[in-house]
Amino acid sequence: MRNPLFAVLMLLLTTGLWAQTTPPATGDAAAQLRQEIDQLKKTINSLEQRLDAQEKASQSAAVKPAGKVEEPVSSAELQTNVRELGDRVSETERR
Repeated sequence: MRNPLFAVLMLLLTTGLWAQTTPPATGDAAAQLRQEIDQLKKTINSLEQRLDAQEKASQSAAVKPAGKVEEPVSSAELQTNVRELGDRVSETERR
């Protein structure tokens, strides 16, 4: 009893697989598929170029802060700047 059921099950499964296969492309369909493939290749190339540009930009941005040398600021200058800013804020608040 199991063998006929197994045979019918296998027959149903294999016919389902045959139904899913697509027929070979002919004429216009083949040309259209080639155009789509070419378009996808162009899209991939443009995306790769954009990615390369982003990587270069991020690398150059990472290099800039390391190359920049900050000049030390004396504490007297900082105190003067803070006092000036405090005075400006006070004047603004009075108005």
